[in-house]
Amino acid sequence: MKTSTNRYKLNKHIPHALANGVAKRLVAELKPHCEQIIIAGSIRRGKAFVKDIEIVAIPKRAPSVSQADMFGGPAQVHKGASLLDRKLDSLVKIPRIIKDPDKLRIDASAAWGERYKRFWLSMREDGNVSQIGQVDLFIADHDNFGAILAIRTGPSEFGMALMDWMNNHSIYRQAGGYLTHANTGEMAPTPDEDTYFKLIGIP
Repeated sequence: MKTSTNRYKLNKHIPHALANGVAKRLVAELKPHCEQIIIAGSIRRGKAFVKDIEIVAIPKRAPSVSQADMFGGPAQVHKGASLLDRKLDSLVKIPRIIKDPDKLRIDASAAWGERYKRFWLSMREDGNVSQIGQVDLFIADHDNFGAILAIRTGPSEFGMALMDWMNNHSIYRQAGGYLTHANTGEMAPTPDEDTYFKLIGIP
């Protein structure tokens, strides 16, 4: 991104080739900090024009830290920090990406949580106006990567049809990004899409 003196225009009608190229470069930059990362959404579906770039990733993490209990109980193991978060924070500081929509004067809400991040980056420069595109980054883990990828590949009608199918034909339900048994609530790991579709009974 250029300096804050620039004017920005949010592009919601991005040609596939442009969006795919930008998405691939971003994924290549983030990949060393991820265990898995893949482009989803309308780019993956091959739409001629896309509104945003959707990515699903499992972050690499710093080593877990074991901390002794001060009252003599079992040690508490704290999950290591996300290396992907560290990389994204560094890109915000450059700024290579922008996470604050107010800086761009666009009508959008900020989202920078543990499981979902929304940010914007330059698609191309058109004179002194920066054409920017939105990126939706969905954070998964090994137990729900397949479920998140299937839903986030979309389109939204497909996701709703999947939920209807599960409610009427499957013993599983999807909540919070995880597949769980309807009766016991036990979580069923979905490390990939093949596992996800086999569990819910769709070829």
